[in-house]
Amino acid sequence: MVFHEYIQTERHNGIEYLLEMLGSIISGFVIPLKEDHKKYLQHVLIPMHKVRNFERIQQPLLYCIARFIEKEPSCASCGQNLTCI
Repeated sequence: MVFHEYIQTERHNGIEYLLEMLGSIISGFVIPLKEDHKKYLQHVLIPMHKVRNFERIQQPLLYCIARFIEKEPSCASCGQNLTCI
């Protein structure tokens, strides 16, 4: 919910820290990834690349996405065509 709000308003103090924590959580996901996790990547994390102040969240966001790709390399195509599910 917090991340959806951030995409819409681009305002949230501490969003970088929340993304860092999310990256640690993603590291603990079991393989194969659940469909809900893939949907979260597709509908929440990928759209965060479109925010105006992307530079502010770039490092922790890319950390999260890298954790997804480590878990399931097929997720690397999500950013291109959004059909990773």
